[in-house]
Amino acid sequence: MSRDSSSWIEKILKKPHIVISILAIFVLAGVVGYGKMDRNLFPNSNYPEVAIVVVELGASAQTIATNVAVPIEKELYTLDEIRRAHSDTIDEMTVIRAEFEYNKDVDAALNDVSSIISKIRAKLPSDIKEPQIIKITKATAPIMVVAMSPKDGSKMSLDDIRDIASGRIKQHLLQSAGVSNVDIFGGNERELQIVIGKNKLDSMHLSPIVKRDIY
Repeated sequence: MSRDSSSWIEKILKKPHIVISILAIFVLAGVVGYGKMDRNLFPNSNYPEVAIVVVELGASAQTIATNVAVPIEKELYTLDEIRRAHSDTIDEMTVIRAEFEYNKDVDAALNDVSSIISKIRAKLPSDIKEPQIIKITKATAPIMVVAMSPKDGSKMSLDDIRDIASGRIKQHLLQSAGVSNVDIFGGNERELQIVIGKNKLDSMHLSPIVKRDIY
Protein backbone atom coordinates (compact mmCIF):
# COMPACT_ATOMS: atom_id res chain seq x y z
CA MET A 1 0.00 0.00 0.00
CA SER A 2 1.36 3.39 -1.00
CA ARG A 3 2.08 6.18 1.44
CA ASP A 4 -0.52 8.45 -0.21
CA SER A 5 -3.35 5.94 0.22
CA SER A 6 -2.30 5.27 3.82
CA SER A 7 -2.34 8.94 4.64
CA TRP A 8 -5.77 9.29 2.99
CA ILE A 9 -7.26 6.52 5.14
CA GLU A 10 -5.58 7.88 8.24
CA LYS A 11 -7.12 11.29 7.62
CA ILE A 12 -10.60 9.74 7.42
CA LEU A 13 -10.08 7.63 10.54
CA LYS A 14 -9.02 10.73 12.42
CA LYS A 15 -12.47 12.20 11.70
CA PRO A 16 -14.91 9.75 13.34
CA HIS A 17 -17.97 11.74 12.33
CA ILE A 18 -17.27 10.87 8.68
CA VAL A 19 -17.02 7.16 9.50
CA ILE A 20 -20.23 7.31 11.54
CA SER A 21 -22.02 9.11 8.68
CA ILE A 22 -20.95 6.46 6.16
CA LEU A 23 -22.06 3.64 8.46
CA ALA A 24 -25.37 5.41 9.09
CA ILE A 25 -25.99 5.65 5.33
CA PHE A 26 -25.37 1.91 4.91
CA VAL A 27 -27.63 1.05 7.88
CA LEU A 28 -30.41 3.30 6.54
CA ALA A 29 -30.13 1.78 3.07
CA GLY A 30 -30.29 -1.71 4.59
CA VAL A 31 -33.41 -0.90 6.64
CA VAL A 32 -35.19 0.67 3.64
CA GLY A 33 -34.20 -2.22 1.36
CA TYR A 34 -35.32 -4.83 3.89
CA GLY A 35 -38.73 -3.19 4.16
CA LYS A 36 -39.25 -3.18 0.38
CA MET A 37 -37.85 -6.65 -0.23
CA ASP A 38 -40.40 -9.40 -1.04
CA ARG A 39 -40.21 -12.25 1.45
CA ASN A 40 -41.68 -15.71 0.93
CA LEU A 41 -40.69 -18.36 3.46
CA PHE A 42 -42.31 -21.06 1.31
CA PRO A 43 -41.76 -20.13 -2.36
CA ASN A 44 -43.90 -21.99 -4.87
CA SER A 45 -41.58 -24.47 -6.56
CA ASN A 46 -44.36 -26.16 -8.54
CA TYR A 47 -45.37 -25.26 -12.07
CA PRO A 48 -48.33 -22.85 -12.34
CA GLU A 49 -51.39 -25.05 -12.58
CA VAL A 50 -55.11 -24.55 -13.18
CA ALA A 51 -57.80 -27.18 -12.55
CA ILE A 52 -61.22 -27.43 -14.23
CA VAL A 53 -63.87 -29.39 -12.32
CA VAL A 54 -66.84 -30.54 -14.40
CA VAL A 55 -69.83 -32.43 -12.99
CA GLU A 56 -72.38 -34.31 -15.11
CA LEU A 57 -74.99 -36.04 -12.98
CA GLY A 58 -75.77 -39.64 -13.90
CA ALA A 59 -72.93 -39.94 -16.46
CA SER A 60 -70.37 -42.72 -16.35
CA ALA A 61 -66.64 -42.09 -16.15
CA GLN A 62 -66.15 -43.23 -19.76
CA THR A 63 -68.89 -40.92 -21.03
CA ILE A 64 -67.45 -37.87 -19.23
CA ALA A 65 -63.93 -38.70 -20.40
CA THR A 66 -65.03 -38.92 -24.03
CA ASN A 67 -67.47 -36.01 -24.18
CA VAL A 68 -65.91 -33.58 -21.67
CA ALA A 69 -62.32 -34.30 -20.61
CA VAL A 70 -60.82 -35.09 -24.03
CA PRO A 71 -62.30 -32.05 -25.87
CA ILE A 72 -61.15 -29.70 -23.09
CA GLU A 73 -57.64 -31.20 -23.06
CA LYS A 74 -57.32 -30.70 -26.84
CA GLU A 75 -58.27 -27.04 -26.53
CA LEU A 76 -55.92 -26.49 -23.59
CA TYR A 77 -52.96 -27.56 -25.71
CA THR A 78 -53.57 -24.54 -27.95
CA LEU A 79 -52.64 -22.15 -25.10
CA ASP A 80 -49.25 -20.46 -24.90
CA GLU A 81 -46.60 -21.84 -22.51
CA ILE A 82 -48.62 -24.91 -21.52
CA ARG A 83 -46.56 -27.97 -20.56
CA ARG A 84 -49.24 -30.62 -20.37
CA ALA A 85 -52.93 -31.24 -19.73
CA HIS A 86 -54.28 -34.35 -18.05
CA SER A 87 -57.49 -35.44 -16.37
CA ASP A 88 -58.77 -37.67 -13.57
CA THR A 89 -62.29 -38.95 -14.19
CA ILE A 90 -64.77 -40.84 -12.05
CA ASP A 91 -68.50 -41.37 -12.41
CA GLU A 92 -70.29 -38.00 -12.64
CA MET A 93 -67.11 -35.88 -12.36
CA THR A 94 -63.84 -35.10 -14.09
CA VAL A 95 -60.93 -32.88 -13.02
CA ILE A 96 -58.77 -31.56 -15.88
CA ARG A 97 -55.44 -30.03 -14.86
CA ALA A 98 -53.48 -27.64 -17.08
CA GLU A 99 -49.79 -27.25 -16.18
CA PHE A 100 -47.84 -24.21 -17.48
CA GLU A 101 -44.19 -23.16 -17.68
CA TYR A 102 -42.58 -21.37 -14.71
CA ASN A 103 -42.62 -17.97 -16.41
CA LYS A 104 -46.41 -18.10 -16.83
CA ASP A 105 -48.26 -16.06 -14.23
CA VAL A 106 -50.92 -18.21 -12.56
CA ASP A 107 -53.54 -15.46 -12.80
CA ALA A 108 -52.86 -15.08 -16.52
CA ALA A 109 -53.13 -18.87 -16.88
CA LEU A 110 -56.48 -18.77 -15.06
CA ASN A 111 -57.79 -16.14 -17.49
CA ASP A 112 -56.58 -18.16 -20.50
CA VAL A 113 -58.28 -21.31 -19.27
CA SER A 114 -61.50 -19.40 -18.55
CA SER A 115 -61.46 -18.09 -22.11
CA ILE A 116 -61.00 -21.60 -23.49
CA ILE A 117 -63.91 -22.97 -21.44
CA SER A 118 -66.16 -20.11 -22.59
CA LYS A 119 -65.12 -20.78 -26.18
CA ILE A 120 -66.04 -24.50 -26.21
CA ARG A 121 -68.90 -24.39 -23.67
CA ALA A 122 -71.50 -24.81 -26.43
CA LYS A 123 -69.72 -27.96 -27.70
CA LEU A 124 -69.88 -29.68 -24.30
CA PRO A 125 -72.91 -31.69 -23.12
CA SER A 126 -75.80 -29.41 -22.22
CA ASP A 127 -76.56 -31.21 -18.95
CA ILE A 128 -73.19 -30.54 -17.28
CA LYS A 129 -73.05 -28.13 -14.38
CA GLU A 130 -71.14 -24.88 -14.77
CA PRO A 131 -67.40 -25.78 -14.83
CA GLN A 132 -65.40 -24.64 -11.82
CA ILE A 133 -61.97 -23.21 -12.65
CA ILE A 134 -59.45 -23.20 -9.78
CA LYS A 135 -55.83 -22.06 -9.69
CA ILE A 136 -53.57 -24.55 -7.92
CA THR A 137 -50.83 -23.15 -5.67
CA LYS A 138 -49.02 -24.20 -2.49
CA ALA A 139 -51.71 -22.33 -0.57
CA THR A 140 -54.54 -24.24 -2.26
CA ALA A 141 -56.05 -26.84 0.00
CA PRO A 142 -56.21 -30.35 -1.49
CA ILE A 143 -59.52 -31.49 -2.94
CA MET A 144 -61.09 -34.51 -1.25
CA VAL A 145 -63.98 -36.46 -2.76
CA VAL A 146 -66.11 -38.42 -0.29
CA ALA A 147 -68.75 -40.90 -1.50
CA MET A 148 -71.84 -41.59 0.64
CA SER A 149 -74.38 -44.39 0.28
CA PRO A 150 -76.99 -46.03 2.54
CA LYS A 151 -75.99 -49.20 4.37
CA ASP A 152 -77.32 -52.55 3.21
CA GLY A 153 -80.79 -53.03 4.62
CA SER A 154 -81.20 -49.36 5.45
CA LYS A 155 -84.52 -47.67 4.65
CA MET A 156 -82.75 -44.46 3.66
CA SER A 157 -82.98 -43.41 0.01
CA LEU A 158 -80.56 -41.41 -2.12
CA ASP A 159 -82.83 -38.42 -1.52
CA ASP A 160 -82.25 -38.75 2.23
CA ILE A 161 -78.49 -39.16 1.77
CA ARG A 162 -78.26 -35.99 -0.32
CA ASP A 163 -80.37 -34.05 2.20
CA ILE A 164 -78.02 -35.09 5.02
CA ALA A 165 -74.92 -34.26 2.97
CA SER A 166 -76.29 -30.87 1.90
CA GLY A 167 -77.40 -30.02 5.42
CA ARG A 168 -75.59 -31.10 8.55
CA ILE A 169 -72.46 -32.57 6.96
CA LYS A 170 -71.82 -29.59 4.66
CA GLN A 171 -72.32 -27.07 7.46
CA HIS A 172 -70.04 -29.04 9.77
CA LEU A 173 -67.28 -29.18 7.14
CA LEU A 174 -67.56 -25.47 6.34
CA GLN A 175 -67.06 -24.68 10.02
CA SER A 176 -63.85 -26.74 10.10
CA ALA A 177 -60.49 -24.97 9.95
CA GLY A 178 -58.94 -24.80 6.48
CA VAL A 179 -62.14 -25.61 4.56
CA SER A 180 -63.27 -22.81 2.24
CA ASN A 181 -65.90 -24.55 0.11
CA VAL A 182 -67.91 -27.78 -0.07
CA ASP A 183 -69.72 -28.92 -3.23
CA ILE A 184 -72.42 -31.56 -3.20
CA PHE A 185 -73.10 -33.59 -6.34
CA GLY A 186 -74.69 -36.90 -7.27
CA GLY A 187 -77.63 -38.64 -5.67
CA ASN A 188 -81.21 -37.53 -6.13
CA GLU A 189 -82.03 -33.88 -5.68
CA ARG A 190 -85.55 -33.03 -4.57
CA GLU A 191 -87.54 -30.63 -6.71
CA LEU A 192 -91.00 -29.15 -6.59
CA GLN A 193 -93.09 -29.53 -9.73
CA ILE A 194 -96.22 -27.45 -10.19
CA VAL A 195 -98.70 -28.75 -12.78
CA ILE A 196 -101.27 -26.21 -13.92
CA GLY A 197 -104.65 -27.47 -15.17
CA LYS A 198 -105.17 -25.56 -18.40
CA ASN A 199 -108.82 -26.52 -18.74
CA LYS A 200 -109.61 -25.28 -15.25
CA LEU A 201 -107.79 -22.01 -15.92
CA ASP A 202 -109.74 -21.55 -19.15
CA SER A 203 -113.05 -22.16 -17.36
CA MET A 204 -112.14 -19.43 -14.88
CA HIS A 205 -110.82 -17.12 -17.62
CA LEU A 206 -107.37 -17.04 -16.02
CA SER A 207 -103.90 -16.99 -17.51
CA PRO A 208 -100.91 -18.95 -16.15
CA ILE A 209 -98.87 -15.75 -16.35
CA VAL A 210 -98.84 -14.07 -12.94
CA LYS A 211 -98.11 -10.38 -12.69
CA ARG A 212 -97.38 -8.72 -9.38
CA ASP A 213 -97.29 -5.00 -8.91
CA ILE A 214 -94.55 -3.79 -6.60
CA TYR A 215 -95.07 -0.42 -4.94
